[in-house]
Amino acid sequence: MGTLQKLLEGSPTPLTRQELLARWPGDPPRPDTLWRTLTRGVETGMFTTTGAGTKRDAFRYGMTCTPEPAAGQDR
Repeated sequence: MGTLQKLLEGSPTPLTRQELLARWPGDPPRPDTLWRTLTRGVETGMFTTTGAGTKRDAFRYGMTCTPEPAAGQDR
């Protein structure tokens, strides 16, 4: 998921699957592979999703924000 994470982290707004494929460096993955990877990432809590998943309101994916540990706590 390295390239996918970099694309999502580097974007100021969440991205649709089509936007991710358009920004993919080099040869993009197959659309069904990207869809499965995004779905798995949402299920595990790595990615967030907004939108209804319809043609007019596509899913938009972003990175889950993880809070930094408080000062003095171990990472």
